[in-house]
Amino acid sequence: MKDVSIDSIINEPKTKNFFSVLKNNNVDVENVEVLSAQRKKNGELLFAYLKIDANDEEKNKLLPYIFIRGDAVVIVPIIRVKGKNEKYYLCVEQVRVADGAYHLEFPAGMLDENVDNPAFTAVKEMSEETGLKIDEEKLVILNDGKPLFSSPGACDEKIYYYKTDVTISGEEFAELNGKLLNNSEEDERIKLKLCRKEDFLSQTKSNMGLTALMLLEMYESKK
Repeated sequence: MKDVSIDSIINEPKTKNFFSVLKNNNVDVENVEVLSAQRKKNGELLFAYLKIDANDEEKNKLLPYIFIRGDAVVIVPIIRVKGKNEKYYLCVEQVRVADGAYHLEFPAGMLDENVDNPAFTAVKEMSEETGLKIDEEKLVILNDGKPLFSSPGACDEKIYYYKTDVTISGEEFAELNGKLLNNSEEDERIKLKLCRKEDFLSQTKSNMGLTALMLLEMYESKK
């Protein structure tokens, strides 16, 4: 692979985090080969595809190929309008490369450099994807703070799930619903939608979105 330093990939925050997790689980890594890597426009590592020679604590070999995506956050923004009892979810709709079709999802984002601070990324993604600026204190982490793997057979990605409650005016509601946002740095073109639960469930194709709602209901049932 041209112009890729193995050390430059291995020492990236998300890659170092991956190997730190292996070490904590008593995995012995004997060799690493970088098969491919992709960086963002700002130079941060986006993805890496590695071949590793590693054994678990019982000396069994692990499958050798791993897609380094890094961890991510999903935020469920619960929106209420002043003076009304209705509850909505603030969702983002955009075309996804997986099928070239529109997907209805909750705001989300990857932990690129801030691998040890998912709440920071959650606040940043809320601002970038919805325009709403919230403090970390307004975030509530779901699933008792335990992230969930998206595809552990081939990928290192773990998802941290949050919720946040926001009360807005009727005028702000009308402004948010259908608002278009463009982020050229991330190649994102997002339309905001304020959805009732039944509307989200009938339209989403996101397993992370369904998981987020399940975790939210589990959290609320404990209150």
